[in-house]
Amino acid sequence: MVQAILDTPLFAEVQNNRIVWMMERSGRYTNKSGYKLAMMELLHTHRFHVEGEWHRIWKVNSRHKTRNLLWRIRRECVPTRLRLQSRHVQCEIIYPWCDTDVEDD
Repeated sequence: MVQAILDTPLFAEVQNNRIVWMMERSGRYTNKSGYKLAMMELLHTHRFHVEGEWHRIWKVNSRHKTRNLLWRIRRECVPTRLRLQSRHVQCEIIYPWCDTDVEDD
């Protein structure tokens, strides 16, 4: 009975089954498309999501390094002394230029 079911053709034009990677037109997996899919999945998680329209920074008419700094400040990834200490890096928290203020964003 099982063999009879397996032997029943579904479509006359289908000869062989094959695995198809839907992220590529060719149907073949590539590292690039795998990475792109992984990044899409990661960025849709709440952990990496940042509220607001911070992506508009890239449209500002300014030098790239200025936009990059603004983006890094917004994403809270500038290695200030306050942030380094919160990540258990041994360093002075006081800003060295004035010796009075805490170095933060």
